[in-house]
Amino acid sequence: MTNSSTTHMYTMTNSSTTHTYTMTNSSTTHTYTMTNSSTTHTYTMTNSSTTHTYTITNSNTTHTYTTINSSTTHTSVKILQICWFYNKSHYFICLPKICIK
Repeated sequence: MTNSSTTHMYTMTNSSTTHTYTMTNSSTTHTYTMTNSSTTHTYTMTNSSTTHTYTITNSNTTHTYTTINSSTTHTSVKILQICWFYNKSHYFICLPKICIK
């Protein structure tokens, strides 16, 4: 799955494989879950008492943003950077840069 600014590379073993990544940056914890669906990825960001869920489809242009503990919903979310790559039996990921409108 490649577009002009983002390249996704996946290694899957079977249809039920799920990879989970947890990264901590300052006071923010990001949890990334990549299922073997080639069209849907789920990102959960927890910061203080606020939890956000990002659903990214294969469109690369239209994303859905939901704020869990409030009534605010943003439907214009630009994922500026998502990097998946595989190296020496370890998975690495670049933190997404998210622009919310």
